[in-house]
Amino acid sequence: MTTAVSVKGLSELLRDLRTLPARIERNVIRGALRAGGRVLVRELAKRTPVGRPRKNWRGEFRPGGDLLKSIKMRVTARKGAPEMTISIGSRLAWYANIVERGTYRQPGGYWIVARKAKALRIGHVLRRRIWHPGISPRYFVRDAFAAGAEPSVQEFRQYVARRLPRELVKQQGG
Repeated sequence: MTTAVSVKGLSELLRDLRTLPARIERNVIRGALRAGGRVLVRELAKRTPVGRPRKNWRGEFRPGGDLLKSIKMRVTARKGAPEMTISIGSRLAWYANIVERGTYRQPGGYWIVARKAKALRIGHVLRRRIWHPGISPRYFVRDAFAAGAEPSVQEFRQYVARRLPRELVKQQGG
C-alpha cells in the first residue's frame, strides 16, 4: 500500500538542508525520521489488537500483548541515505500477518485435514479433519499508517524546521 502526502513548505526546508555538509544533513534527516516514526509507532500501538492472557503449549501462563510488544522502529543509513523501518511481529508474535490479513476464506469456511500424523488433536479429541470458519482480516497496520501518515509528515517537517536554524548558526559560527 502506498500513501501519498503533500506538505507545504517541506521543499524549502529540504533545499536549505542541502546547503549543510552531508554529515550534518544526514543527522538532521535521521532525527526527523525518528520523530515522524514515533508518531506512526504510537498510532500503530493504539490500533494493535491485544489478546487475552493464556497458557502456552507447555502449560505456562502467558500475559497477552505479544503483538503490541513486538512493534519496533529502526533508523539506519544505507549507502549514506537514512531510512526508517517499522516492523511488527517476533518469535512470540509470529501471527502478525494472520491478524492483519486474515486466513484463506472460502464462503462458509474450510476443512483442515491431517497429513502425516493421520489425525489432528484438539483438546483430548483426535480427528482426521477439522472444520475452520477462517479468520477475518483486522487491517490494523494499514489503518494505522493511513491515519498516521499526515501527522508523521507534519512532525518530520516541524523537526527539520526546529533543528535547521540551530545547525545553520553552528555552521556559520564555527
